[in-house]
Formats: sequence, C-alpha cells, structure tokens
Amino acid sequence: TVYPNIPEKIIELYWEEQEEEETENTKPDDKEDGLQEENAGNISGNINNGGYVVENNEYVVYSFQDALWSMKQDGSGRKKIYDGRCSSLNLWGDKVYFLAEKEEEDYMSGTYYVRTPYSVKLDGSGLSVIGQPAAEKKYSVSYRTDYETAEECTVTAGYRGFIVYDDYIYYIGDNERSGSYTCYARYEDGEELVQEVTYRNNTSIYRMKLDGTEVTELVQDLGNAYPVMCISDGKLYYALNYYNAYFGNYGFTKFFCSELDGTKQTEFPAVKSWEETVFDSDYGNYTEMLIGIQVSDGKLYVSCGDSEGEFPDSRFHLYDENIQGLGEKILEERCWNKTVVSDGQIYASTGGREWTDGRIPLTNRALAVCGEDGQIIKLLKVFDEETYGSEEYFNNLYYDINVSGDWVYYRIQDKWGEGIKEELGRISKDGTRQEIFQGD
Repeated sequence: TVYPNIPEKIIELYWEEQEEEETENTKPDDKEDGLQEENAGNISGNINNGGYVVENNEYVVYSFQDALWSMKQDGSGRKKIYDGRCSSLNLWGDKVYFLAEKEEEDYMSGTYYVRTPYSVKLDGSGLSVIGQPAAEKKYSVSYRTDYETAEECTVTAGYRGFIVYDDYIYYIGDNERSGSYTCYARYEDGEELVQEVTYRNNTSIYRMKLDGTEVTELVQDLGNAYPVMCISDGKLYYALNYYNAYFGNYGFTKFFCSELDGTKQTEFPAVKSWEETVFDSDYGNYTEMLIGIQVSDGKLYVSCGDSEGEFPDSRFHLYDENIQGLGEKILEERCWNKTVVSDGQIYASTGGREWTDGRIPLTNRALAVCGEDGQIIKLLKVFDEETYGSEEYFNNLYYDINVSGDWVYYRIQDKWGEGIKEELGRISKDGTRQEIFQGD
C-alpha cells in the first residue's frame, strides 16, 4: 500500500486555522430551503455511508448510539423520536423516512440486519411502519468439491439504496426468482473453465408510495452479488452485479441509467481486454467489487473494494466513457471510510503516515475536502490520538461522513468494543465552525 505525502503547506494551514478558530465563532451563512437535491429526501452519497443525518432550516435529525434524535439547528430541544438502530434517513415535508435495523445472526451469513421502513414526524409523533421487514444478508455460497469454484450463490437485499424522491420511495429488494448463468475462465495456455452458477433469489429495483402501498417493480434481475443504485436529477442509475464463480466478490458488472419508472434504459459500456482479465460470463467480462455509486453534476462515481477487503471504498473512481470503464483512482490513497460527492467536491478521509514537526500522522484521521481530481483543497478535521484514542493507531478509527447544507457531518462509533471515543459532530464546509452534538 502506498501512502501519499500531503503537501507541507496544507498541514501548516490546518494547524494555523485551528488556532484562529479558538478565538472566532463565526456562524455559516443562512441555508437555502433545499438542503438536499430539491426533489430528494437525501443524497445517495450519504445513503451509501449510513444516511444518518438529514436537516432543514429549522431541524436536524440524526441517528446515534442506537437511537434517532431530533433537535433545532441551534442545538436546543433535542428529543429522542425512535429508540433503536436505524439508517437511510430521508426528510420529506414534516416527516422522516428511515430503516429500523435489527441485528440477527445465522451460520451461513454471520451477522446481518433485518430492516423495516418507518416514517415519523419531526416532533416524534405519528411513528408508522410502512413496509415488511427484509434482511440484508451476506453471500450464501456453495462450492464444488475442489472448494475453489462457486456453484451456487444467493444474497438478499434489505431495502438497499432506500431513498425518497418526488413523493415515492425507491430501493433494491428481493424478487425471489431463481435462475442460473455461466461463468468462464480462459487462460493463456488455452485452458478454458466453464461453470454454471445457480441462485435462489435475485434482486430488482422497486418503488412504493410514502405510505408503503402500490409497490411496483421497475427494473428486474439486478444480480445475486451486490447490485447498487442511486437517483440524481430525475434519473435512476444502477449497476447489475452477478457473483464471479472464480473470483468471488469481483462480480460481473454493468452500469445503466433510466427514467424513474425504469423505462428508456441506457447502458454505460464497460468492457475489459483479455490483457486485463481472464474472466467472462453471460453478463460480460467487466468485474468490480461494488460498494456504491453516486452521481454529481452528471458524473458517475463508483466506490469499489479490493482483493484485500480491509477497508470500505478502497478505490474511488469516475466512469470514463472514452475507455468504456472506470478511470484511474481519483484519490491517491485508499479511502479509509466511505466517500461522499456533493456540489462538485469530494469529502473523504485521506492522508499518509508522515510525521511533521512532532504532529500527528495524517492517516484516515484526516477528514478533507478534495477537488474532482482528488487533490486536497482543505483539511476540515484531524482526529488526534490524545482525544480519540485507539490501540491500533493507524487502522481502526472509522467514521461515517455525511454532507448536508453548509455542513460536513462525521460519526464515530465503537463498533468492536475497543474503547474508541464515540462522537457525532459537524464542521462547516469552509472549516470556520465545528460543533459536537453527542459524544462520550
């Protein structure tokens, strides 16, 4: 792994600004009415990263420490409006739409979550269930007797990509269709392997009304691996993803755009040369370990894992039609936490392991805003060791990034019981103000 050096000037500016902020208390400019996209309850970059905060001019609603909270923008009137773990918050009118999550476990899938869609008013009244529970399970894979090639793979999608847009809720869910497809592996010595993969469940994009009625299937059969979706500027973007019998999570992938009702589908061509891959399938030969997609200013950004599988968003790319696939990595280093694109800028954890004048190393502990080319524009926050702790200093501080209005939000949770400081806060996009909502 290569860790790039952050320019010395940027590091110095960060620490100079922190000293200035101690004596300043400048509030960000007043927000406009549309804090998310005008017709959307949230942005897909946030949903990919837990979707744990939404806001309007008066209220902020957020999920922290297994509860849903509502409060005024000035921090007053904080109130618990749902008791339990939740994600994928969407604000539409005077209601918040979200997924309640219950942790389950079984032998094949390990730990997974059963998700149930709810709605609740900003004041906490009118809590309503608006859909049936659905599990988001990991892969259930069976192998041939050589234990190297998959014969069967089934995964379930529990309201994946859940987002409100123009009075409807869109998501990826199970369609309970079984089927099969063929994978190939062709090698330079002329050897060709052929494997049929079966599945007991496929996935589709659905739309339902805000009260949970009139569920409609829009796009059929997205795949049995990890298909993803998002909505931007009145268009539906999605990626098919079918499990690779020979290379696991690097599923066979196709990218599409359509109208919101699923019609007028347009494919973003994605192919690989035989110098790049030996794999092929009934769904083409382009393979990716998908994590999420998002669209900003008409550009398709794709978050991918890597073969080591250590971190979320290990690679972050922009689709390039000129090469019919994903371009070079936008961020030089791995994205240690999932990345959000908003208003033409990229919000990511970033940095290398360089020590500078006795200061802390800038690993994933640096939250930065970057340009579309991935170059750092400004460091917004550095999570120092003295305050936030951690025994494995470089690797195990993970935080969720959400962006809304004039603010960049971060949420640190001690997921593995390692004594890490838990905290939810926000930083103005210009870096002049930082606020902590809740924490240890």
